[in-house]
This record gives sequence, structure tokens and C-alpha cells, in this order.
Amino acid sequence: MLVVEKLNKAFGALQVTCNISLHVEPGARHALIGPNGAGKTTLFNLLTGEIRADSGSITLAGKDLTRTRPDIRARLGMARSYQQNNLFADLTVTQNLVTALVVARGYGPRFWHRLSDRNELALSAVEIAELVGLADVLDEPAHRLAYGMKRQLEVGLAMAVEPRLLLLDEPTAGMSPDETRLMLALIGSLPPTLTVLIIEHDMDVVFQFAKRITVLDEGTVLFEGSPDAVRCSDVVRARYLKLAT
Repeated sequence: MLVVEKLNKAFGALQVTCNISLHVEPGARHALIGPNGAGKTTLFNLLTGEIRADSGSITLAGKDLTRTRPDIRARLGMARSYQQNNLFADLTVTQNLVTALVVARGYGPRFWHRLSDRNELALSAVEIAELVGLADVLDEPAHRLAYGMKRQLEVGLAMAVEPRLLLLDEPTAGMSPDETRLMLALIGSLPPTLTVLIIEHDMDVVFQFAKRITVLDEGTVLFEGSPDAVRCSDVVRARYLKLAT
């Protein structure tokens, strides 16, 4: 599904990623962990095309995305949520989702004059809202949602592009225990064919979610393996796990 080979990025003299290679299998539940400054968010930015790699390659489902624009990557099936929400605060849940669907499907100005298209997108918005647990608040403005629900809506916006690969950046950051449980249940309910790659600092969340874990440290891959292998790794325990406890 996703193949990253020897990805490098520097900002001036600061090398933020160094020969990162990563293979994420179709349908995987894969987590990226590491201390602050390890290069996790930079790697996500490289994957989505928000910044360009200095060298290396990024391939999604056999297509080379290394030099493509972010919108092309989205059309080819890559979607992302962010640590800071990108919601339209004054729009309702339905309106936020419809707006995301309009952009994802490339509708032009004539769309608003075609009732059939509007009805189709409204139905799609309801389906996504049900998927992310927001079917009961369709008419609620985003700014009135509880924090956990705002994060759920962020996942819904990402799902609007019908992704093959979903990137979630700290999906449970700042959540209460109850909100975290709901988010884990939401992620667990996503289609098994969808490949999900997350950045997460909460190791309880990581071990509940991930079947495979990649540990980054100072811009390089420190370790990769199953949750059990990560737990047992002396290198990971010394460099990261003790910092996360």
C-alpha cells in the first residue's frame, strides 16, 4: 500500500528526517511513535506533500507520489486529520461534511444548481456522520460540539475523500478517558480494507490500536515491529518508553 524509501528532509543545517523507510501493508493498523522532535509530523507532511522531500521516494498503491501536489495525493486516496482542527466553526456537522464532499469530488459552481447532486451529497454526509458517531448532532454547529466530537468530525472530513490511506495525527490528544474510548471505538469500526497510520503519544492507545509500530528517534527509524516486540525492545525502552510513562 504505502512504501517510503530513504526519505530525507533538512531545514538548513537541521536534518529532520534521515533515510526513513516505511512499508505499510493494505488494511494495516500502524502507529508511529517517538519523542517530541523525532520527525513524526514532518514525515506526515512529507507523505501528504505539504513539504517536499530532498531525496527518497513515496509510493501509494504502486503510484509514485514523491513529486505530486497535495490535491493529487488526496485524489489518489490519501487523507489526513490534524492535531489542530480545520472545521468550519459556524457550519453544522452536515454542512461541514457536504463541503468536504464537494471539494473531494471536484464539483464546480454549477453543482449548487443541481438538486440531484445536492441530495446525493446530503445522503453521503449522513452516512459519514453515522460512521463517525455524529448522526445525532447533524444540525449542530461545529463550534458547539464537545472537543471529542470535533475530533470525530475531523475524521469524518478525512473520510469524505474515500481514502485508501488515512493518516491520523494525535487523534486522542487532549481527550478525556471517555472521549478516548469513543475515538478508539470509532477507529476500530473503520472499514478493514482502509489502511490507517497514526501518530500517537498515548501508549495505551497505541497498544490497543496498532498491529505494527514504527519508532522514530531524531529523524531515523529506531525500531519497527509488533506491539509485543516494541514492549520487549531494550533499545525502545531506553530511548522512548520510559519517557512516555
